[in-house]
Amino acid sequence: MAKTLNIPYFASDEANIQPIIDKHLNVGTEYDIEVVRVEHIVKWIKENKDCGIGRKTAKALLCLNLVNRDEKSKDSILMMVKRCFITINLS
Repeated sequence: MAKTLNIPYFASDEANIQPIIDKHLNVGTEYDIEVVRVEHIVKWIKENKDCGIGRKTAKALLCLNLVNRDEKSKDSILMMVKRCFITINLS
């Protein structure tokens, strides 16, 4: 859908999805899709406090990204949230 609508950025929690997007969707035009990891977006928000995006919004972004996970990965979800909010320490 992003390719059809010419959306140049795609947020994901997958670390190695860019090569797949490059292989199957991107063709070397100005409309190629660049995958941005949600964790990197949250870090960017922390590092750029004047961007106008607050801690609550960053937390909501991270939590919404985790909503569709299954129960089997509950521990990994908790680890990611702890890592993001303890390491990044948004405040």
